Amino acid sequence: MKRLLWQEAAFQPNNYFKTFGNHDLIWKNKLDVNRLLKTYFAMPLPVCEGIILKATIPQHNGGNEQLLHIFCTHGHQGDKMSDNNAFSTWIVAHIWTPLQRYLRINVNTPSKDDSLLKQTQ
Repeated sequence: MKRLLWQEAAFQPNNYFKTFGNHDLIWKNKLDVNRLLKTYFAMPLPVCEGIILKATIPQHNGGNEQLLHIFCTHGHQGDKMSDNNAFSTWIVAHIWTPLQRYLRINVNTPSKDDSLLKQTQ
């Protein structure tokens, strides 16, 4: 995990944009980001629920470039059963996450696919 964070931080300051999903409790909380991730990232580190990337596409016929907007967010952001439910958010934050840490259960793995896993190492 530490190696991955150092690799991500290498894209700072201009080429790193962090988004969080419904299970990313540390990334969602600005105080936790500052306290736990300052070793790896320059602070303040903006962390957003979604971002819009803007890119220009050159035209082959010599015309004006086309501006492209790409919206990036976590796959099921806004799920009412988990994201907007105060009870389930509390359970995840105060019971499930500490239990995962205590039992060293890491569900945040890059992939179970060996070919993809090797690309991240």
